Amino acid sequence: MTDDRLPPAGWYADGATAGVLRWFDGTAWTEHTTPDPTPAVPSAGGFRPSVPTRLGESLNLADRVSESPEYLRNRLDEARAVRRNAGWAYGAALAVLLVGAAVGHAMGGPDNVWYLTALVAVVLAGRALRDYRRAVFRGAPALSTPAWVVVGAGVVLALVIFLSVPVATYVSIQEDVDRVLEETAP
Repeated sequence: MTDDRLPPAGWYADGATAGVLRWFDGTAWTEHTTPDPTPAVPSAGGFRPSVPTRLGESLNLADRVSESPEYLRNRLDEARAVRRNAGWAYGAALAVLLVGAAVGHAMGGPDNVWYLTALVAVVLAGRALRDYRRAVFRGAPALSTPAWVVVGAGVVLALVIFLSVPVATYVSIQEDVDRVLEETAP
């Protein structure tokens, strides 16, 4: 009967002699040795580990945890949550642009509120892009082509509406100037 906690039979670093591999038969050390092809690491005063480590096997607990199914599932859930937050930030950026356009039209042209909404929309859009890229890096699925078309159309539409404020203001001012010039012309 074998102990499941012990590693399988194989060549392992000999804790007593640097630069030497010793055969472990799955239950105990044997007298068989061979030179270690990897660079020697200083041993801790002749200490022989009770459980040998296989060459190339990581003793780092973080490596074992990061490969566990629970960790991968949690990482994917977190990535999806970050992607969802990116969607909310994108929606907020579009809403801010539309509110800014409405305020700009109501005020008769661009003013401080209009510029402030532009700044807020840019910050929110930047955050949305950052969160989206972070989510995809962490394993969340990327947006499909139709989804990117919808995102692009939303951005273009919001920008057209938002930028119509200074254009409408310019046209209105130009009409007023033309009317005044016609009235004052001899």
